Amino acid sequence: MKRPVSCEWNITNYCNLKCSFCSMNSTHHKDFENLNITKIKEVARKIKEVGCIYVSLSGGEPMSHPLFFNIIKELRKKKLEVTITTNGTFINPSNIKKLEKLGIKWIQISLHGNDPDINNKIMGGNVYNVIRKSIELVKHSSIGISVSSVITNENKASIRKLQEELKLKNITHITRKCMFVGRAALIKKELNIGRKFEIEKISKNCGLFFAIAVNGDIQPCGEFKVKLGNIFEDNLIDIWKNSPILRMCNKGSRCLAEIYENNKKFRTQINSMI
Repeated sequence: MKRPVSCEWNITNYCNLKCSFCSMNSTHHKDFENLNITKIKEVARKIKEVGCIYVSLSGGEPMSHPLFFNIIKELRKKKLEVTITTNGTFINPSNIKKLEKLGIKWIQISLHGNDPDINNKIMGGNVYNVIRKSIELVKHSSIGISVSSVITNENKASIRKLQEELKLKNITHITRKCMFVGRAALIKKELNIGRKFEIEKISKNCGLFFAIAVNGDIQPCGEFKVKLGNIFEDNLIDIWKNSPILRMCNKGSRCLAEIYENNKKFRTQINSMI
């Protein structure tokens, strides 16, 4: 395969919120000891060596990590473009200035409709107004912004209203159906809205080439929790070149993460490749 263009780095499983549909099973347990400066430098070097151009920092809540800005600095030293996926609760004027100085080009913030009560219930905290302020802070900075919403039965009406509002503000809005993995798998019936909501379809693949878990495990993506190797123990270039699972993901038209989670036959097939 050609070199990967982008990867996702999950730098912590800790999150200060508890979204009902969280596919990452994020927790309130702080696991920051998994990364130190030495490991951060090693990961940055290997991401660069495998050929990536873009790195998406995710979690959990990536901005909660005490070494968050150090991680960005090491990635930027390698001339890697960094994007951030965040719930927005750690964004403030001081952090925006730091991110601008580090050359961050894009931040994606989660907001699940324009109804404060529904959003707060879904996200597990009284954070609607905080996130709204964060969106405005990024919008008025030099950093690009998108807002990401997961569609459920509960919030689909308020998401339509949010779409209209963001369009007027020229803010990119990304709508996603719920991935029934992680915490979301426990409440599938409540979350599933089938095909009633128009969602942009993936024509080739999601654009992510591989993911790095908190402990260094290499996975097809954060939702597709199949260990292909470990960045601290194995050769990332070899994993990229030789993994049949990565080849399947990068040429397919359907997301394989949810199929793996819910289809026993497919899961057995994938596990035989590991």
